Amino acid sequence: GASSYFVANTGEVGTYGYKPVEDDLVEADNWPDWICSILDSNPIISAIEDIGADEDYESWLKVRQAVMDGRAGKPPVVVFGQELFHDDVDLMRHGVAEGWAGGAVLRPEQLGTLTDLVDSATMFTLLKPKASRVIFAHRDGLKVGATEADLAVGLGAWGIRCGPPNPMSAGKLNRLIEIEENLLSRAEDPAQQIQLQTWEQVLEEEAKNLELYAQQAAEAEQGP
Repeated sequence: GASSYFVANTGEVGTYGYKPVEDDLVEADNWPDWICSILDSNPIISAIEDIGADEDYESWLKVRQAVMDGRAGKPPVVVFGQELFHDDVDLMRHGVAEGWAGGAVLRPEQLGTLTDLVDSATMFTLLKPKASRVIFAHRDGLKVGATEADLAVGLGAWGIRCGPPNPMSAGKLNRLIEIEENLLSRAEDPAQQIQLQTWEQVLEEEAKNLELYAQQAAEAEQGP
């Protein structure tokens, strides 16, 4: 992440920047533009993670606004935080309230109980009118099993990060395939009354909700 490129107190006292390339210092105020230039050169990118120093909340907010809201005519890129939140619920609450990132990478084994995981995930996924995204991840070689796959689908996670196919991740990947096949077969049965929603439909619904909220806010400002 960008934390490894963070340089404190460059230039005059109290200033800081990022040094992604040797002898190429990017002052913090210019960091969002530098990130956007990388994304413009690589339009296939749909998400980025840990784009700022852990406690550089101001730069996080500026990058999130530039990347997700300020690139006119270009698809938004989701800004995820993992080291930003450190699986700390209090940091998540602050981050959600202040809009540091567009989502979080959560490690279920670090959050404690299933209730803690659900509370942390829904803190992001139930935001209105536009939800933040959540990715579930686990450390390499930490655990075998398919639990994260069920949790990711059940909580509406944006994705699950379990590394390349190997004995440690095969159970999760196979379980995701099994869940998809099960849902598709049930959706084809009228008696099941199941409606599957694609991410395209989710984004379209969120866009409509944003327009509706903006309209309601404008009407509220005008008064009766």
